[in-house]
Amino acid sequence: MDMDDFQKELKSESEGAAGEAGMRSDMEQLRADLTRLRDDMSQLLNSVVGLSRRRATTARDRAQESLEDTCSAMRERGGHVADTLADTMSDRPLTSIAVAFGIGVLMGKIMGK
Repeated sequence: MDMDDFQKELKSESEGAAGEAGMRSDMEQLRADLTRLRDDMSQLLNSVVGLSRRRATTARDRAQESLEDTCSAMRERGGHVADTLADTMSDRPLTSIAVAFGIGVLMGKIMGK
């Protein structure tokens, strides 16, 4: 082996080592990037879940308020109807008895068939 062959072999080995070191560096950088990506995706998922929960809670609270308002309005209307009916019955007792009797007879015929 002459001096030129030796220098070429030495240069080839040093280039191979440098290429391998570069590849290791690239692999470490890729691992770090993948770890950051996984962490970012995890944070994004947590943010989406948190936002969804807040929106669901807000929607539930609005629906509950609406239901409570509706129930309150129905109680008021029912009370008003009951008061009006009671006033009508006390003002016209005979008419009220005749209407109640007629409704009873009609319901009896309908249920009897």
